[in-house]
Amino acid sequence: MNENLLSDNQLIQRFKEGDGDAFQEIYEKYVPELLNYATLKLSSLEESRDMIQDIFLNFYERRSKIKLECSIRSYLFGALRHKIIDHIRRNKQKQYYANMLLSLSNKSEENTFKNLVYKDLNFCSDRVEVTPSVINFDIHFMDG
Repeated sequence: MNENLLSDNQLIQRFKEGDGDAFQEIYEKYVPELLNYATLKLSSLEESRDMIQDIFLNFYERRSKIKLECSIRSYLFGALRHKIIDHIRRNKQKQYYANMLLSLSNKSEENTFKNLVYKDLNFCSDRVEVTPSVINFDIHFMDG
């Protein structure tokens, strides 16, 4: 493990100095493991790939400011965990609002239908002379 940490320290130092090969080595070393983890949590290979690309893009853009107090692996997995949690939170909120909109839409459609039927019945009843003993309309759906 000491060798791995030492090579991580060397890789980070070279990476921070702008060495593209160091970034490539970090990428190739950790992407398979990160991808497996993300895919298990998200059940979507495409979302997992996008998330990992975002993490590495952010990692690359912040390379001069990065101060690791842990291994590269721990840093990348920590970033991935936070991204997965944010993703799940956003999806829960999206699902909540989608369900709410669907519910409102269904109620609106139902009310619109009830109003149209009611207006049609009123229109027809104005045109037809009907006595209660001949025809008895019982409209239950108008109660709600």
